[in-house]
Amino acid sequence: MAKTIFVGKMPWAMREADIAEILTNAGVDLPAEVEIKVIMEAGKPNFSRGIAFIENVPEELFDSIVKALDGYEVDNGRGVMLQLVANEARPREERR
Repeated sequence: MAKTIFVGKMPWAMREADIAEILTNAGVDLPAEVEIKVIMEAGKPNFSRGIAFIENVPEELFDSIVKALDGYEVDNGRGVMLQLVANEARPREERR
């Protein structure tokens, strides 16, 4: 069964290609059905909300993707290093 991975504490400028590059450099080959979606700030197309979801992740790749991303250090563009957080995404809760 496919899973979804939550990635947080990302720099605002980080995009899907940046996450894919981190995974490629870690030796993780993503199948075509895996989708990386960076959540953008409403009304600000150049700024992400600092989170992303990696969807349709096969069971056999789940641990290697989380291991590659969780704790990975990235520069936020202002000389401050951020450590990414990666774990299994929880189901979305109903809004009232």
